[in-house]
Parts: sequence; C-alpha cells; structure tokens
Amino acid sequence: MKKVLIVCALALFTGGAFAAGPVEFGVKAGLNSANFDFNRHHLSDSYYAFSKARTGYHAGAWMRLGFAGMFVQPEFLYNWNRYDMNVLDGGRQSTSKIRIQTLEVPVLAGWRLLVLRLNAGPVFNLMNKTSHSGGLVDQADMLKPSVSYTAGLGFDIMKLSLDLRYNGTFERAKQTVEVNGSSYPLRTNFRGWTFSLGWRL
Repeated sequence: MKKVLIVCALALFTGGAFAAGPVEFGVKAGLNSANFDFNRHHLSDSYYAFSKARTGYHAGAWMRLGFAGMFVQPEFLYNWNRYDMNVLDGGRQSTSKIRIQTLEVPVLAGWRLLVLRLNAGPVFNLMNKTSHSGGLVDQADMLKPSVSYTAGLGFDIMKLSLDLRYNGTFERAKQTVEVNGSSYPLRTNFRGWTFSLGWRL
C-alpha cells in the first residue's frame, strides 16, 4: 500500500506540473534480456551454482505529459523474466528453470528533440512472484528491491515508438535457494536490457 501511495503522489505531482502540455496515451510490448549474477557460487562443499540468462517479455501501458521539449512518462508494466540455474553436484549438472513475474511502475523524465527521446527514472516494484521447474532446486524465491532504475532512448515515428533501455538495481535482490532440502541465501544482481514497440492511442 505504501508503494502505491508513493506512485500516486508522483503521478499527481507530475500531472500538475505538466498540465499545460499535451497528454499522450499508448500501449507497449517487447523483449527482456536480463542477467542474474550471484554474490557467491559455492552454495556448499557439494553444490556449485551458476546462471544462464534467457529471453523474457513485458507488456503494459504508458502516459506521457510533455511541455517545451521535456516530458514525464509514467508506465504500468507486467514483466516476465526467466533464467536457468545450473547446479553442479560433483561431476553431475542439473538445470532448473526459474521464472520471475513482476508488476512495475517506471516514472521517467526526459527530453525530446524531433523523433528522438532520452529518458531515465526510478522503477517501483509493486508485485514479485517466483516459480521454478526441473533440476535439483526445490525453491528459488527472489525478492526484488522495491525501487530500481531504468535509462535509455526512444524514437517516435508517427504513432509508432521504439525504445531501448538499460535496467538495474541499486542493491542486490534477496534470494533463497533450496537444494535437496537445504536452504542457501543469495544476493543476486539483476540487470539487463529491454527492447519494446509502442503504439500511441
């Protein structure tokens, strides 16, 4: 609830500040390429873990408030990321597929010149859900930080928009991995790129 109130307050503030400028609405969808780096790989004397990134996706809606070449753009996005967690047990390797679903609200501020946009801002994480399948991993819960960041550039061609962004976190996410009944705490660095196509309504 506290996160929702913060996001609403930011939206009201930016709305009041840019009320005199044009307001645009749109939808977007695209691909995620995220890396998950563990703070340690030796879970125990028996287990060694490492990750391999896989392509995910995102979809959502955006609103853009512009004035004098500047703009503020709140978004509401569903993200579906995934990676393989490989665990070595002696000379044997097993692979577990980890899926992370989040609801996020980026609040971007930026500058626009003709068709080019540059933007950056905080990303508020409203929901976090982790699931897994296969391998030796019994559990792989990840708690993504409540606030992260994004920055990138975009192009607007008539009603079509293209965006490329880099996403990162200010601190490592907390993750608990359970292998064969034993739990191991990890701190996971979550960063990567997103590419999206949007359409102005």
